[in-house]
Amino acid sequence: MELKIEGITKDYKNNTALDNFHCQLRSGIYGLVGPNGAGKTTLLRILATIIKPTKGRILIDGQDITLNEEDYRSIIGYLPQKLGFYRDYTVTRFLTYISNLKGVDKNLSRDKINNLLRLLNLSEYKDKKIKTLSEGIKQRIGIAQALLNNPRILIFDEPTLNLDPKERINFKNLISRLSSDKIIIISTHIISDIECLSKEIILIKKGEKIIQDTPIEILKPIENKVWEATIDEKSLLELQNNYLVTDIKNNGTDIRIRIISDTKPDVDFYLTNPVLDDLYMYYFGKEND
Repeated sequence: MELKIEGITKDYKNNTALDNFHCQLRSGIYGLVGPNGAGKTTLLRILATIIKPTKGRILIDGQDITLNEEDYRSIIGYLPQKLGFYRDYTVTRFLTYISNLKGVDKNLSRDKINNLLRLLNLSEYKDKKIKTLSEGIKQRIGIAQALLNNPRILIFDEPTLNLDPKERINFKNLISRLSSDKIIIISTHIISDIECLSKEIILIKKGEKIIQDTPIEILKPIENKVWEATIDEKSLLELQNNYLVTDIKNNGTDIRIRIISDTKPDVDFYLTNPVLDDLYMYYFGKEND
C-alpha cells in the first residue's frame, strides 16, 4: 500500500497552513514532528477528510481519494487532539456506537470491542460512564475507537497526551505490533515516543516539509556538531547566550550541558552522538513553540 501526498496547500484568510506539501508513505510508522503552528494538525485533518485542501491531492495506491471518499474513509482510523464524547454513555456503549458508525459487522463488533478494551487496559471501565473517567482513560478510549474498523491507515494527533508512562509504553508496543501492514502517522511533541518506533521521521516547518528520512539518516546534518561538558553555574549564562543549548541537567554540585556548534566551544567539551531532541532544537530551537 502506498499513500502519496502531492502538493497539498491549505490557505486560510490570513495565512497558509500548508504550502505545497509532498510526501510518500508505505507500510510502517511515520513520526510527524514540528513546532506548534507548523501545520501538523491541518495535514492530519486533510488526510482524515475532515477538511479539504486548497490545492493538491492525496492518492492511495495511485487513485485520488476524492474519486471515492467513502471507500477511503472505511480504511482509516483517526484520533484527533480533542475527541468528542457522549459523556453519559458508558465506554462499551460509546465504542459500540462508533463501531456502528464505521460499519463494523455487528456480529464481530462485540468481540472487537472487548479485545481492544483488553489491549488498552480498559476492561475494568467498560460499564462506567465516560464523564466519570480521567483524561488519561478517555485518551485510551480515543485510541480504541480509532482501531475499531481494523484500519489500513492510522492517523494519530498527539496520541500519548495525558497517558502515564506505563500506558505510553503499552501504546508504543501495540502500535509497533500493528505496523507491519499499516501506514501509521503519529504527530507528537514527545520525541521519545517515536524515536525508536518510526520507520521515518518527517519534519515540518511553516507548512513545508523540510526533511524526511530514517531516524539514523535524519541525524546526519548534526553529526560532529553536538557537544557535552560539565560546567559551573557561572559559565551557563555565557554558553546560553552564545550557543544553541539542547539540554541542561543540574546535578546539584555541577551542571551537565549539551550544545550544538560547528566548532568545539571550549577545551572541556567533547563530541557526543546526536539524538532526535538535538535535531528538533537544531531546526526549531530559535522559534517560539
